[in-house]
Amino acid sequence: LEIPEELLREYAVMDAIVTWRVYDNMIRHTRALDKKYPNEKGTNWTVEDYYRKIRIPAVNMFARVEYKGVYVDPDKLEAARSKVQTRIDEIHELLSEKLGVPKFFDFGSTKELGKLLDKLKWKDLGRGADGVLQTADFQLLRWAEEHPEAALIQELRSCKVMLNTFLGDLAGTKGWSQYLQYHPEDNSWRMHPNFTAMGTESGRTRCREPNMMNVPTHGDFAKEIKKCLVTPNDDEYYMITVDYSALQMRLAAIDCNDPVLCEVFSSGKKADIHSKTAYGVFIKGKRWKTEEIVVEQDGKEFHFLGGEIVNTVN
Repeated sequence: LEIPEELLREYAVMDAIVTWRVYDNMIRHTRALDKKYPNEKGTNWTVEDYYRKIRIPAVNMFARVEYKGVYVDPDKLEAARSKVQTRIDEIHELLSEKLGVPKFFDFGSTKELGKLLDKLKWKDLGRGADGVLQTADFQLLRWAEEHPEAALIQELRSCKVMLNTFLGDLAGTKGWSQYLQYHPEDNSWRMHPNFTAMGTESGRTRCREPNMMNVPTHGDFAKEIKKCLVTPNDDEYYMITVDYSALQMRLAAIDCNDPVLCEVFSSGKKADIHSKTAYGVFIKGKRWKTEEIVVEQDGKEFHFLGGEIVNTVN
């Protein structure tokens, strides 16, 4: 507010001028593209139509979502946070007892955990550059066959992700708790995420602070976390979940009029389009000689079906 008005005036006017020049050049460019590369399907849709009828409405819609925000029930958030923290404490105590370490042992440190498991003579399934046993999901999954504690370590990590990424802490420094804002006009708590509408190369939308596009749907405590997201008023609104089935493949079928894709989607059957594609590319019209492949690993035998193309049938 201490900046002289004559400086602010020039800055604001130049902002508007530059914005208009960018817009004008962009429209000129899109129209040149539309003229040089007309839509091969003969419709009226152009690059300019995409900008005006899809992209701008999408940006405006997400702007309204950002402004209104995502409603959160703080009581449910705290209840879920307490439930997850209780489970973390239980697992930590169990692991301390079973692995013979003090209760303050840091199971979150992959280096200290690797040293501990090496000392306990767990099977060597890979070491890092520092020579310490690796303790990634791959190793834990294999170890779980012989050591139930490995499954507990995996659960502990999952719970900590749920807590730190979503539920947060009372201090408001982690997860959703750091983005909560109180709205006195309706006595609500909300988060106002930032969306980048159609901002990826594929045209998908990004979201951050917080990322509302990665809310967990499966795993431990996923239901409790989703229940924290509420409506402004349950008497006037319903919370629903919508998930499109193979939406991108359906749009591709509509766009290219591929007879196989259109037949699969219009038949009304629940089809696995990827299996259908694999069949058409690798199996249909070919004769196969099937043989069994036996692989030995860690003293166990694993049997697989192997194939070899004999000839192609015209």
